[in-house]
Amino acid sequence: MKKLNIVLMFIFFALVSCEDVKYEEKAIALPALTNVKAVNDNNNIRVAWDAPVGVDSFSVVLNIDGVISILENNPKADTIVNPLTNVEHVVTAKFKTKDGRMSEGVTSRITIPGTAPIENLAGKRTGNDIVLTWKLPTVNDATNIEIAYDDKVVTLASTDTTYRIVNTNTERKYEIKVRTKTATIASHYVTTVVSNVKFAFVTTYESLDALIANGDDDEIAAANWFVFTYPTGTILPVSKIKDFSVDLTQFSVIWVHIDRVGTGALPSVLKDAKVIANLKNYYKTGGSLLLSTHATQLVSSLGRTTRKPGIIGAGSGGVGTDTWTTNPNIGGIYNHMSDPIFANMSSSPEYFPAVGSTIPLIGPGNREDHNCMWDLNSYGYSIPNDGPNVVKAFETENTATVLSTWGQVTDFCCGGIIYFSPTPTYKGKCVAIGLAAYEWNQNSGINLYQSNIELLTKNSFEILK
Repeated sequence: MKKLNIVLMFIFFALVSCEDVKYEEKAIALPALTNVKAVNDNNNIRVAWDAPVGVDSFSVVLNIDGVISILENNPKADTIVNPLTNVEHVVTAKFKTKDGRMSEGVTSRITIPGTAPIENLAGKRTGNDIVLTWKLPTVNDATNIEIAYDDKVVTLASTDTTYRIVNTNTERKYEIKVRTKTATIASHYVTTVVSNVKFAFVTTYESLDALIANGDDDEIAAANWFVFTYPTGTILPVSKIKDFSVDLTQFSVIWVHIDRVGTGALPSVLKDAKVIANLKNYYKTGGSLLLSTHATQLVSSLGRTTRKPGIIGAGSGGVGTDTWTTNPNIGGIYNHMSDPIFANMSSSPEYFPAVGSTIPLIGPGNREDHNCMWDLNSYGYSIPNDGPNVVKAFETENTATVLSTWGQVTDFCCGGIIYFSPTPTYKGKCVAIGLAAYEWNQNSGINLYQSNIELLTKNSFEILK
């Protein structure tokens, strides 16, 4: 009986096991793609193959130097654009059926012969232009250098290492390609992307939130306008300039606005040696600066001029019933009213009829009276030896233009807004606005001429970018 039970148990487990047996359909082997070829197609690699026989729907999987791409809808060829020259490229192709089966791969190898490529291609905006620079290859076997962007092609000598693209659209990015070439062969393109114009607003606080929580109302108002007007702009803490953690060359214009009650001196962090060194290098190599109110003192700290602003105010101000304006007609001789910096700004002779048209910046109410501008009579110019007047003497000495003064002034005493032109040493541009009327937040209420302050700032960016 015992033996019978054992036999029955054996038969039972054998039957159960038989129910778990699954029979797999043997996969039908796929033939590999045929006639796979990789050829040089005008410095591109064109890979082609014959469609698999008897397969109605398939995709092709391409492995090019380890990078995989999948081509759908019964493809017969593909082109790899701008591969590296003088390097062997390995291309493997296989096809995949609609039901997921994959063929074996077929490999082809190809090297595109070419001249040695350039190195270290860089593009930097300077105003409306883009300046390209690059390093020539150690073995320069080319006869020309070719630059391509948009639908344009420019041919240069094989020894050139820079090129300027003029009058570009500052609101868009540019992809620029450069290669070396001869009459028969060429290197691959080396590519750089030059971004749209980018601005920065410098603050001594660590963030916009910290500035809003702790800063002066005028600096807060200026910063808020900046981020609203230039959404792609950057709030740049001075600490990041000091530790070199932000590349300043990415900015076409840096705005430093310091306006505080109680002291007209620059904040100590802005006088730090590392901060000055970084800003000076930025300015010398083509970066532009907008310096306003107490920050106008930076232009001398950076070494651009030895003439420091001498008319400086930092009090709490007071209430007045008049309107504060600026006069672009210096001495009644040098009229800059049509300068782009004053474009679309309202003006009127009603404020100072004896002077003529001036530009209002702040209306009646409380004004802080924070000038930080140049007393041109204080520098000891010898007239007429240094110029017909102190304005021309200052302009000649500093390669600068005094664009406006106080609204009531008809002589040559003062520089309220000054444009410092690029020089061989300081390749960047600078606008310095030191007028007390340039107050971003009128404490007694809405400034009737706030739009002129905003336009003056926006026009300055346009000039500097």
